[in-house]
Amino acid sequence: MKGFWKRALRQRVAIPVCVVVALLALSPFAINQAVVSSAKDFIVTKEETAGLDADCILVLGCLVYDAEHPSSMAPGSSERRD
Repeated sequence: MKGFWKRALRQRVAIPVCVVVALLALSPFAINQAVVSSAKDFIVTKEETAGLDADCILVLGCLVYDAEHPSSMAPGSSERRD
């Protein structure tokens, strides 16, 4: 009888643990989809930026070290385009 309770408890715990692990594994994809779908009107291609009268372009995820050296996330993104 003791083995029965161990097996029952293991089965009762295994399913919720698997569900939680699956949700945690899928959450980055769901968050990414939510961000992309909510910002899709503001994302422009390189060709679309040619017609804009903008002083700068914001590149999300990029970092500038020491106010001069950009990270390798977008090489050349800090060059001035006239």
